[in-house]
Amino acid sequence: MRLGYFTMPVHPMHKDWALSLQEDREAVMLADRLGFHDAFIGEHLTDACETITNSMMFLATLISETKTIKLATGTSNLSHIHPVVIAQQAAMFDHLAQGRFIFGVSPGALTSDAEALGILDQDRNKMFAESIDVILAIWEREPPYDIDFPDNRFKVSTSRTIDKPLGIGYLGKPFQKPRPEIVGTVVAPFSPGVVHMGRRDFNSPYRFYWHQMYSKMKRGKRLYVFKSHKDQPDEEITLDYVLDHCMITGSPNRIVDRILALREEVGDFGEIVYAGVDWADPALEKRSMTLMAEQVLPRVNAAIGKSAAA
Repeated sequence: MRLGYFTMPVHPMHKDWALSLQEDREAVMLADRLGFHDAFIGEHLTDACETITNSMMFLATLISETKTIKLATGTSNLSHIHPVVIAQQAAMFDHLAQGRFIFGVSPGALTSDAEALGILDQDRNKMFAESIDVILAIWEREPPYDIDFPDNRFKVSTSRTIDKPLGIGYLGKPFQKPRPEIVGTVVAPFSPGVVHMGRRDFNSPYRFYWHQMYSKMKRGKRLYVFKSHKDQPDEEITLDYVLDHCMITGSPNRIVDRILALREEVGDFGEIVYAGVDWADPALEKRSMTLMAEQVLPRVNAAIGKSAAA
């Protein structure tokens, strides 16, 4: 089983922005040193707590600061930008990272982002589907492209202006062939939540993280993401319920046991993703990540190996 890292990130609203960004960078660099397989970074435009506005720009600052970890958008919000632009940004990033890139994509769920961009009343899921089709076509085809899918608002062509001798009218392709790994966010009803490390007290960054997630899901009428069964009443889904059912806390031994129990419940899975939180206590957060990488995951994989051998 691989160990991944994901962060929205979520910080206290009035925390210094530059400090938050630096700590977020340090977390990815630490994950790289600890042998994490990948690091997914979220992005939002209009959230005072989630302060990375462009995940690809943020990740670009980490290419030279990391060695092996794959740098992943978590996610690029495809309803926010024309697919030609995002296709070229992603292709360029893939070259800069020499293939250490995972292209995470989603429609973009934050409604205030959509309102600010003037697309609040549009079907952003449809925009997402249209965009990804065009991005893949750009990477697969040669100029002048002439991409014109039925019922797709995005039409791409350079046929009127192409100049092959000058290299005009060309769109770049990614470093990885035929393209980078593409992943999408899935919020599946009635499935276990992401595994997180323990909380210290009522004001911990973990409780703050889940309070933010719970409040946003409740506001968007999406409490189903926390439910353990389909018919569970919304009234049962409180913050304390979420903390009790969507977190794994305790010693490395307890974490190992809970991950193995989760695997028995849902079936085999190839990677477990550690969620980054605000570094309210940098020493504690670094220790948590270190224990996850150096003690928990090796024990989990050893147990899986023994089970497979038996």
